[in-house]
Amino acid sequence: MLVSAPAALRAGLPIADYFIWNDDFDFSTRVLRGRPGMFVPASVVVHKTKALGSTDVDPGPRFYYEVRNKLWLFLRSRGLSLLEKAVYGASTVVRWARTIARSADRRALLAQLPKAVTDGLRPPRPNVEVLAGLGAGSAAVTEFERLRALHG
Repeated sequence: MLVSAPAALRAGLPIADYFIWNDDFDFSTRVLRGRPGMFVPASVVVHKTKALGSTDVDPGPRFYYEVRNKLWLFLRSRGLSLLEKAVYGASTVVRWARTIARSADRRALLAQLPKAVTDGLRPPRPNVEVLAGLGAGSAAVTEFERLRALHG
């Protein structure tokens, strides 16, 4: 995804704590909210999942991140309207139920729910905290956040 600097300053960076599930969805909705975007059908995204094109294939331990991160998206993201959160939230609950029902290890997925929900009710950590200690990368994130606060 190509994003202009002004758009990134408006939307903020992708939230590092989302890593592994829904990070791209949250970021793209924040960047595009109320602004035009360009769809390029010839672009290719590679998702290394067990089955191509299916979001409800048994995710195993990654189910925790799906639930936690979707809760962050629905409760905290500025990328979706209230109506969009309600509609997408309802379809997500249906998909989670289908995922659990089709899982080879339902108990493992169900066991992840309490911690995923508890953690999803807490806010993600700031990027400067998550990415601390990475040298130049950490410094760049800190500087971006400083510039964003000035333009905010």
